[in-house]
Amino acid sequence: MTIEFTNKKIKHEEEVTIWTKKINEQKTLITTYTSEKKDLSSRLEILEKRIEKVEKEEKKVVEREIETVKSEIEKYEKYISDVTTLVTTYKTSLTKINTEWKTYYTKYTTTKATSYNS
Repeated sequence: MTIEFTNKKIKHEEEVTIWTKKINEQKTLITTYTSEKKDLSSRLEILEKRIEKVEKEEKKVVEREIETVKSEIEKYEKYISDVTTLVTTYKTSLTKINTEWKTYYTKYTTTKATSYNS
């Protein structure tokens, strides 16, 4: 193996590690956001049931709480969407890195095989 090949291989492995780590971090965020959204949805359901049984004064308080929870749910939906888009972008970058490496590796091994067989 040449120094160039070894250096490119090391660089490729480092890039794959970096992008894989980024993807995993973002997937963890999606899991967290999804869990938070689920908890908020449960809370919203409880509040909506509760509002049917409360007095007029308390009803306003519960309605405000419902709006707050709905707003939080929307926030987490946006987070999930944004991070999902980011993961897709990261995966695209990782695919590009892997494709570039495969192209280089194929060219390198073909060249080596050709020069070896000559």
